[in-house]
Amino acid sequence: MKKILLLTLLFCASFPAFSSEALGSGSISNLSYRGGFVMFKVVGANGVNKCEQCPVDPGKMGVGRCWVNENEKSQVSMLLTAKVTNKEIRGRVYSFSTNCTLYQMTLSD
Repeated sequence: MKKILLLTLLFCASFPAFSSEALGSGSISNLSYRGGFVMFKVVGANGVNKCEQCPVDPGKMGVGRCWVNENEKSQVSMLLTAKVTNKEIRGRVYSFSTNCTLYQMTLSD
């Protein structure tokens, strides 16, 4: 019985844990493209950049930006819509310290 329990725990531990962090809501700022990625800042009502903690983005534009891959057409379209219509976005990134890929997004009025 102990061996089965141990094997089950080892099996479950072999899969990486998936976690994410809430970005909060804000407007799109500093929208840019480079190296297959769209980078941007999300600025809250208090003027604080919600992506400030992010590491250097894949386009090597610097720190403090979130990003999406250019192949994520729906997300790129939503970002452009939010920018042009002055709507706020709300979303989630994988990790503020290692990977600020925006993988979930909602447009707000």
